[in-house]
Parts: sequence; C-alpha cells; structure tokens
Amino acid sequence: MSSILAPSDFVGMFAVSRAFNDGDTKIQQYIDAYEPKYMNELLGAECYADFIDSPSDAKYVKIKDKLYADTNR
Repeated sequence: MSSILAPSDFVGMFAVSRAFNDGDTKIQQYIDAYEPKYMNELLGAECYADFIDSPSDAKYVKIKDKLYADTNR
C-alpha cells in the first residue's frame, strides 16, 4: 500500500529518535499501522481508497499539499 508519510519526514521539530539500529524500520511499522486508520477516519474508507489509487488526482493533491503545508516553518 502506498504511504503518505515516510520515516524521512520526521525531522526538525518532528524528529523521532532513531536510537536503535532499526529505527527507520520501527517508524515505518508505526506508519503502516496507524496511517490507514487515521486517513480512513479523516476521509472515509471509499475516499481514502480512491486517494491511494489516484494520488495525483487534483482533489487529492490539494489534500496532500495541505497535510504538508505546516511542516515548512
């Protein structure tokens, strides 16, 4: 399944500890576990499935851009 987040997104004020050798793997496991849950709650199951299938659709690009807007401080 496609993911919106990646371990490399967690930098600066959003940094997460990578103290263990498998730090990025652990972060990815959390993303894989929780991103679908929260995106389903946010968009609804049908819309989230469409978002994953067509992430370059204009309506979803606007949503994704908005999700990243606050990280550019």
